[in-house]
Amino acid sequence: MENFLKFYKKKAIVDTYDLIRLSGIKRGINREIERIIIASLVKGKKILEVGCGTGFITKVLAPKGEVIAIDASKEMISRARKNVPTAEYINKNLFLYSPKKKFDSVVAIRVLGHFQLENFEKAYKLLELNSRPQSVLAMLVMSFARER
Repeated sequence: MENFLKFYKKKAIVDTYDLIRLSGIKRGINREIERIIIASLVKGKKILEVGCGTGFITKVLAPKGEVIAIDASKEMISRARKNVPTAEYINKNLFLYSPKKKFDSVVAIRVLGHFQLENFEKAYKLLELNSRPQSVLAMLVMSFARER
């Protein structure tokens, strides 16, 4: 996990992150993900976004409610804060984050795929623990877990 954290702290990665994620076919996939997420959320609710990156999904979530966005990369948080100043940002690893209240929605897009298999279940359980009963848990998980 430490290796991928080093990867996302590099200025070159932060500066090109959205260009790479939104290029070519990924643009259509990301728009569909946005549509699904927006449709699943109830307006005016408390939302936790795990692994907010540069704030691409945060921007979609912000009109729906109070967004708390966490990311382990201080550099990504800094960029997200510029892109979506209305959200609250917390620079923490998911395993170290312990909110005082539970959330109506928890969103984790392309985050859990970074974890090794033995940490995947632990991460999922943390997302579940941070959710209220009957809350929405929106996840997109890549089919691999690797160190960068």
